[in-house]
Amino acid sequence: MSPRMPNSLISSGKPATVRRRRVESLEIVRAICALTVFSNHLYSKIPGVPQYTVLNMVTNFATEAVIGFFVLSGLVISYQQYDTIQNYIVARVVRIIPIYYIALVITIGAMLICSESVHLNQVLGNALFLQTLNGDIVNPLPYNLPLWSLSYEVFNYLMFITVLTFPRLFSPLFLISIISGIMTYFFTFPEGIVSWFVHIFSFLSYWMIGVIVIKCFERGKIASLETGIYSFMVGVCISRTPLSYDYFDFIRLLGFAIGTGLLCSALLGNGPEVAKVYGARLSVSRLNAYWRIGIATCAVAMLWELSPSLRLTKVTLTIGVLIVTIVPSWLLKCGGIALLPLRVTLIYMGGLSYALYVIHYPIICLFNGLHLKISPILEVIMVVALSTFIAHVLDYRLQHFIRVLLYRIRGMGMPILNARAPGPEI
Repeated sequence: MSPRMPNSLISSGKPATVRRRRVESLEIVRAICALTVFSNHLYSKIPGVPQYTVLNMVTNFATEAVIGFFVLSGLVISYQQYDTIQNYIVARVVRIIPIYYIALVITIGAMLICSESVHLNQVLGNALFLQTLNGDIVNPLPYNLPLWSLSYEVFNYLMFITVLTFPRLFSPLFLISIISGIMTYFFTFPEGIVSWFVHIFSFLSYWMIGVIVIKCFERGKIASLETGIYSFMVGVCISRTPLSYDYFDFIRLLGFAIGTGLLCSALLGNGPEVAKVYGARLSVSRLNAYWRIGIATCAVAMLWELSPSLRLTKVTLTIGVLIVTIVPSWLLKCGGIALLPLRVTLIYMGGLSYALYVIHYPIICLFNGLHLKISPILEVIMVVALSTFIAHVLDYRLQHFIRVLLYRIRGMGMPILNARAPGPEI
């Protein structure tokens, strides 16, 4: 008997009984996103760190990395199987809330130590996930600016509950999110609820691209590895080409989200964990040479005409797009060889990526505020060591402790809270 295709609440409404396994390649993507954000803040926020053009180029993709997190979040959450919506809610609360509030406490503590003002309304707004980077309702705490994205993430979770309850609303919600993003080019919204609504819905589209990847996967459709890596490189190229003065330009980030989604589709379908069971039932989609050349030509032309990026960035991306257009398999082989020695480390870093994301910034600000008489390189090493240690404790220890506690108190043997599995959940 041929294996059944994955089945989840978003596509069928039926209860699930099997816990999804992690896909190692997606954990590596998650780790790369986390390390990109981390390295950007280390390089740009610690005074005295030597500045080099190449390092500036490599670390200058933090915003794109956050969009990658959104795509991965939508993908892995819709890839999970939940017996009930209640189980989904419990799983998300356990995953997000404890670490988030610990990060808030650490942030407030760092601000007090450095004699920074802590405003109650700002603390309450962050505690209720109302913060956005442009401060539509409230700003994130200055010692933890990355927390802006958590309000969007929680909103995405709430929208997913709506989709789980009413699956037919998925397409209208996705359409609303696209329209919201396009509206940002034609209208200026005053700070407040309307601006918050428009921006948070526009970001929902990036998250929903990850859900679309799983909807296609459940229908047996995935992208080939060559198409995935090609789409990702074109997406990176588009991400350097804003069509407005808004730093969070909707189209440039949407292009990156689509490219990341297709890459994740390829990694998911070609991962040994999935291919072993479902490989025979998957239909692989490939872009032919004419489409690849045409899309790549447009993307590179936009890059050189519209992008404010460094010339070195433009040259590097042009070469990268050229390679994946002509010989994508060559880049795949080289990338696989380069990542092989780092595989275990990257999977480990992927596991603690959430805690690292919400913890590292206040630690950087704390070291800066203390004005320690040490070299910038030593400060970087100390921040990396302390951030990684705290993230490990939170993601690999605290998460496991909470799952075991819930398992014992409530007898909840649901897959997403599997108490036997050490380490963080997705």
